[in-house]
Amino acid sequence: MKRNLADDILKFISNLEITSGEYEGQKPYILPWQEGYIRGTFREGIKRSALSIARGNGKTTLCGWLAAAVVHPDGPLRKRNARVVVAAASHEQGAIIHKQVLDLLPDRDDKKRWSIWDSNRLKIECKETGAALTVMSFNPGAAHGLQGVSLFVLDELAQWPEGRRDKQFNALDGALGKTPDAVMCAIGTRPENKDNPFTKLLDGQADFVLDFRSKARKQWWRESAYRLANPSVDHFPALKAAIESDIALARRDPAKQAAYCAYRLNQGVSETEQHNSLITAGVYGKTEVDDVAIKGSNYVLGLDLSGGHAMTAVAAVSLDADYEGKHCVDAVAYWPETAKLKERGQADGCNYEAMHSAGDLILLPGPTVSVDTVLADAFARWGRPVAVVSDFFRITESRWALNNEGFFEDDDTFVTRRFGPHDGSADVRAFRRMIADKKLAIRKSMLLRQSFSVARTQVQQGNEWMQKENERSTRGKDDVAAAIVISVAEVQRRTRDLSGAVPARVYSFGLAGAAG
Repeated sequence: MKRNLADDILKFISNLEITSGEYEGQKPYILPWQEGYIRGTFREGIKRSALSIARGNGKTTLCGWLAAAVVHPDGPLRKRNARVVVAAASHEQGAIIHKQVLDLLPDRDDKKRWSIWDSNRLKIECKETGAALTVMSFNPGAAHGLQGVSLFVLDELAQWPEGRRDKQFNALDGALGKTPDAVMCAIGTRPENKDNPFTKLLDGQADFVLDFRSKARKQWWRESAYRLANPSVDHFPALKAAIESDIALARRDPAKQAAYCAYRLNQGVSETEQHNSLITAGVYGKTEVDDVAIKGSNYVLGLDLSGGHAMTAVAAVSLDADYEGKHCVDAVAYWPETAKLKERGQADGCNYEAMHSAGDLILLPGPTVSVDTVLADAFARWGRPVAVVSDFFRITESRWALNNEGFFEDDDTFVTRRFGPHDGSADVRAFRRMIADKKLAIRKSMLLRQSFSVARTQVQQGNEWMQKENERSTRGKDDVAAAIVISVAEVQRRTRDLSGAVPARVYSFGLAGAAG
């Protein structure tokens, strides 16, 4: 029986009918990878098998076929009181497999032959033979009492709720040994967590493994990359169209790249958290100009302050666009004069001495960078700004220094932002919107280039914000980019056209006690 079982299962599937979609009513075409998995699983000595493949390739259909082989009247796995247990990541996913098996039964409306539960409890039972399909809920205690199960189908094990995942898997794995010739089929996308039971099955604990995934990193968007993880792509035109659509979306929005790599390339990475470049070198290069002119005081000043020997940065972004519709961007950085440029340059792989000679990296007197001195230098360089936007680090000192300069502070003249999911996500979106609309002209500078080259964002649950490099440490090199991002975002908010309305009102700094 075992020797010819795979052939019998394949013959059984080929005689079924497709129950939905454009091919409804036709005989199914068993894809080469599906046949390979069935032949590898249903042979002597195989108790546990694992299939890892990208989404949309027909995993759920395969699960339904295997489950039907137990309860269908002509199923090759049928026998008296045989049971197939389906454990899915959610009730909804289990219901899909339940309905698929139900649709494959030729006489499912015969109530004398079939008992069917299709609401909170998902079960199909043949009254004549006692063969049954049960969709398991997440109840490890109930799993310990399973008897007579000949087939376990574990659908999307990687997505099972983490709190009860291990207990549920261990209970099912323990029940596997209660029935001779019982088989466990674990099918899904590769998990990101190495402690996930599915990862362990894929990495050697299963007796048979079929793993379709791409390891592409830099060229993740290429066709050669997604073909490795999607063996059904030539047979499913809709799948290919969906993949190409996802590629286009992920290339425009890096926040989508994590999900693409997780589900379309089956890379075993997080779908919700990833670190990306703030801006690519090619895109940044198109924004550079040899020189910029911050006109008078009609600009926004961005502050990214640090302590000790860490870099402090200021950025200036003009509110008035030039004749090409671009806003000029300039920035400089500060270190205390006690910083040793050559030694730090060797440690960081940066030519700080050249940046200092170019006037972009300024050494200030004393062992630390004074906020008063930074503001005085910025005002002397670009004039008194319309508004100052700053993060919350050293915020009290910033307010004190601005007050000493005679500034009138309100919500329009002093703006505070946080480098986190809320403010940071909005600022990154605004910055990229200005880049995409070709509205920025950034002064060509070694300092600015180097800072943007190391600037990274963190993507989590659809939000993306700057992940400061070694937050507030002496080795952080992305402070200039951070100062530019928050000031560009403020300019974008002040100059955007909202539903045809005039641009937002612009306030100027005045002397203390007098509104600008």
